[in-house]
Amino acid sequence: MEAQGMCCLLELTPAGDIFCDAKGCHVADALCKGQYVGVKARDKLIWRLKGYYQQLALSQYGSRAFEQVFQIASAEQKVKIMTELSEKSNLLNSTTYGRLVAGKLEVETFKLSQKKWEQMWKKKEGKGGENK
Repeated sequence: MEAQGMCCLLELTPAGDIFCDAKGCHVADALCKGQYVGVKARDKLIWRLKGYYQQLALSQYGSRAFEQVFQIASAEQKVKIMTELSEKSNLLNSTTYGRLVAGKLEVETFKLSQKKWEQMWKKKEGKGGENK
């Protein structure tokens, strides 16, 4: 299935429902890592998931898809995603997968200071880029 077809599928079905499925989380892989998926399609995916990030982070397969999407997001998009997560951060601690996501992304640090989180995240990404 080509990227355009997958994006059409996301228009018909709530993306949160697709990505929380055992097979659907692999659709996120294809959209995030596929060589034939353009920047605009990825940006559209990130925009379509607005409002679903909490739901994704709470489930086993959704959290996997969430991490893929978060990884490809721009710095500005990451801040928007983190804002959505931090608004209901207490829910993240209600599941094992939510706690893992909250820990990896330092949601509590973001809640305390967005600027501090951004600086910390830039350092983290810088170190990750050197290791590749």
